[in-house]
Amino acid sequence: MKKITLFALLLSPLCAMAAAPSVLGEVAFRQSLLDLETDLRLMCVAAHPDDEDGATLAFYRMLYGVETHAVIATRGEGGQNEIGPELYNELGVIRTKEMKAAAAIEGATLHFLNLPEFGFSKSPEETFAIWGKDVAMERMVRLIREIRPHVIITNHGRMKDHGHHQAIGTVVEEAFDAAADESRFSEQLKHGLEVWQPLRLYIRDFRGQEGAISNNIERLDPLRGMTIAELAASALE
Repeated sequence: MKKITLFALLLSPLCAMAAAPSVLGEVAFRQSLLDLETDLRLMCVAAHPDDEDGATLAFYRMLYGVETHAVIATRGEGGQNEIGPELYNELGVIRTKEMKAAAAIEGATLHFLNLPEFGFSKSPEETFAIWGKDVAMERMVRLIREIRPHVIITNHGRMKDHGHHQAIGTVVEEAFDAAADESRFSEQLKHGLEVWQPLRLYIRDFRGQEGAISNNIERLDPLRGMTIAELAASALE
């Protein structure tokens, strides 16, 4: 059974960052000690590179030692490029490299569903006509069974934003239950995977509705000497 909750972040103006934090020496040692305190796993699902909730990933990874994963549906090859001539596959390579660098700063392990990015989509039906809903579902369920997250978060809902976002919002909601169903994508179970039921699915809410859970990303990360908001901002540079 789905347990879906809205969540919001408490934001304030971000401070300018110099260089991305380097996890070396004392910082790495102390982070390793923090990691030993929990075996929780968090998965963040997004449609495109830069759609992930980097602040929440960094919040739980850096402050609580949670194992975090960023799952991106596409590689961004259908987007626009305002800083160079690269488009399509060449742009996808650039966006992939950028996403890898951002995930490293956010402390997340990066995964791609490798679904095609074909520009703006008006509806989830249009998106599924190109992605193939069964293909998207199989890949999402496979990752849930591989990663075995306790919590899944996403910025996307069934009725939010354009077609890619609505489609991946639909997929993650349905995969939440499908991953625990032995009859769904049972061929995966023949190759060593096991069913898995996440405990919670949180959908980002920017309106601050009553009952939503919020994280104060202005909290200081004492190991790196910066706030979580600053850390997340540096991943976007």
